[in-house]
Amino acid sequence: MFTQSQYICAKCGKVHLSFRLYCKECGFIMPSALSRQDDVTILLSDITTHPVSAGWGRSYFHAYARLTLRRNDTGEALDVPLEHTQVLIGRASVNFIPQVAFSAPLAEEMGISRLHARLERRETTLLVTDLQSTNGTFLDGARLVSKVAYKLHNKALLQLGKLVLHVEFR
Repeated sequence: MFTQSQYICAKCGKVHLSFRLYCKECGFIMPSALSRQDDVTILLSDITTHPVSAGWGRSYFHAYARLTLRRNDTGEALDVPLEHTQVLIGRASVNFIPQVAFSAPLAEEMGISRLHARLERRETTLLVTDLQSTNGTFLDGARLVSKVAYKLHNKALLQLGKLVLHVEFR
């Protein structure tokens, strides 16, 4: 009888049922990925981070990365579900609720269409497409041409009608 192995992350304790190099939850190197018994990855508490150059790597979206859209006016974070290759953004209605839905009062005030935009994941890139919205979709201040996909990058400003969202890759 076959018994399935369990791989446990040393950092967050998440149990994985298949072999992984990195923990899907926190990104920590899995102990089973180390080549020798004496190989150890130590969690450092005093890591100094360095700013990333704006000239490279901004649009790379890791396979296990997460996408958050943060409202400019309130700071509210909207976690975007990326289980599917395409995610629709728009106004919620009785007959239709997109994956990223804004309530009718907010959507009407901000000019968000029922089917406003689409996010699409292609390998390590996220694309945004305006779906012929009434009030337009803007990326870093430039209006998008409808039905044309544009690369979305970390720290971008994505505007749906009048609603400004900060893009965060995590």
